[in-house]
Amino acid sequence: PHKNIHGLLEAFKIIKTKHNKATLVIIGKPTFPDYMDELKAITKEGVIFTGFVPDRVLPYYYAASDLYVTASLWEGFDIPVVEANTMNKKAVCYDIGSHKEVLKKGTLVKELTPKALAEGIEKEL
Repeated sequence: PHKNIHGLLEAFKIIKTKHNKATLVIIGKPTFPDYMDELKAITKEGVIFTGFVPDRVLPYYYAASDLYVTASLWEGFDIPVVEANTMNKKAVCYDIGSHKEVLKKGTLVKELTPKALAEGIEKEL
């Protein structure tokens, strides 16, 4: 839950109103099955949950993406932001933890709300 996927899904609903063909791919092992069930219950069209993806496959997902987004509310060192930037992809993330230091390309979102995250995403699309 600290990854705030529910907040990301809310932001994506806002994005879909302007970009109806947008797709959100959520990568990661579901650590909390009940939380995953809740997420799937609120998920609308255009959202794909991949589950666990081996590290050797991640570059293909970055390469196929237009933008990397995290709605995480707590991070130590957010490696995926660095990986996305290394793959020449912009990232959108909240101004928490190390994001201010590791984000090189993209948008740092100050307000921790889905609306503000959607605005940051829109800025980078």
